[in-house]
Amino acid sequence: MWRAIVRELSEELLGSSEDYGSGIRPIDYYAWPFNQALSAARAAGTLRVYWLGLGMDPLTLVTDMLTVAVFDAELFDETFARIASTNEEGHRVQLEDGTGHAVGIPFTAGAALLQLAWQHRDVLLNMGAERGREHSLA
Repeated sequence: MWRAIVRELSEELLGSSEDYGSGIRPIDYYAWPFNQALSAARAAGTLRVYWLGLGMDPLTLVTDMLTVAVFDAELFDETFARIASTNEEGHRVQLEDGTGHAVGIPFTAGAALLQLAWQHRDVLLNMGAERGREHSLA
């Protein structure tokens, strides 16, 4: 699950390609600097990962693992200093302040994953929580 999260963060937030050459040989996660950095952050407790359950689209029957990655602000800013506004799947949704600068989207209750994250926000945002481990809130 951790490796899937790392790949998705790279693809969705950095705009990386989904083609890792894994059709020819397995991905060498240990040599991938992005994976090394995020794994070190997990071990240090500046990145925490939670599994909230499974979600299924009743129309397509696609099942998704509902996960949340909580970054300390400094780590997020450093890791995603060059956050992509588009990737192979679409574009990032964002709000703008009165000056035309992007300010992100407020963390409020919303659809499936956001509702679960909102429900468990006290645990997710608790900086004193057990650090460097994956957690299940299901």
